[in-house]
Amino acid sequence: MQALDESSRDFTWASFDELCSALVPNSHPQVIRIETTGDAVCHSMSDAEDLAEGSIDYYQVGNVMRIVVMDCAFEHSRTVHVFDPGWIRFNFSLHLNIDMRIDQVGPVSADSPSWRIIHLPAGVKTVERFRGGEKLRWATVCVRPERVAELCGVNMDDLPCPLGSLSGGSEDLRIYRSFELTNKLARLTSEVLNTRFKDAIRVNFVVNKATELILLALNHVIYLSDTESFPLSLGPKDIQKVKQARHLVIENLADVPSVRDVSRAVGLNRNKLYYGFRNQFGMTISEFVKAQRLAEGYRLITETEMPIAQIAYRVGFLHQCNFSTAVKASYGLAPTQLRNRATTESA
Repeated sequence: MQALDESSRDFTWASFDELCSALVPNSHPQVIRIETTGDAVCHSMSDAEDLAEGSIDYYQVGNVMRIVVMDCAFEHSRTVHVFDPGWIRFNFSLHLNIDMRIDQVGPVSADSPSWRIIHLPAGVKTVERFRGGEKLRWATVCVRPERVAELCGVNMDDLPCPLGSLSGGSEDLRIYRSFELTNKLARLTSEVLNTRFKDAIRVNFVVNKATELILLALNHVIYLSDTESFPLSLGPKDIQKVKQARHLVIENLADVPSVRDVSRAVGLNRNKLYYGFRNQFGMTISEFVKAQRLAEGYRLITETEMPIAQIAYRVGFLHQCNFSTAVKASYGLAPTQLRNRATTESA
């Protein structure tokens, strides 16, 4: 990477003004602002002296999401210092060829077509150098960790590797993972870049496509790439600790401890616990908890006269209606129907 020059600029993803001052500092671009009836706003920037061609779109969705869509080339090379405090950055690139370095990590791969996850603690930056005249076609989606946990359907403490460190359970909060762009991710990224929708329809279309990109990325990280992208080695002691974790979960179905607490209790780091659990039992911890709760609920329904509401609470459901819905989805009958059938069969 070339030495940083005086034109290097700092910016975070939280502000469109910062983005402009860092990327097009010598320009007075034409900016079109588009608002929706919700909390999404788009700033579309074009006709900037610093841009050889194309445009940059910036979408702000409340306090939980930022989307930057680049379909442009810079007139001259430009170096920026990017800070991501409090954000997880997902970048999906159809064409990207930049020099990139992370503080205390060093140079990292940033070619295309590819996608990557970046999360850095406060004060740590990526240094990114865009080459003049080089075409850029990518979408970056920044989301808050709480939103990622919401999309995964878990608490912050239970986010899986490598995202689990975001809740503060790891001393090293630096995350950089790069993946090959799948056909589906490439198609969605192209739809974001090439959309011809206008006004509020355009904003809502891009926001929804960006959310779909995040969901596909999370699915890949959590369910499809464990041993390939995050190699782990489980020794006999590790396997024994994973089995201890399973026993601890079974013993506390009504109030299952968080993954962090289970990890501490058995003395196994969260990454090994998460993937070790899947390796040994063929499911994630949350999937195992749900299966065990329903199995114990089924046993209590069919083998005891305990009230359904009490069973629901005993196996960890706060509301009987949620328990009944889960039981019917799993066994095809509501709890009272299961009990009636069991009574009839035993008569």
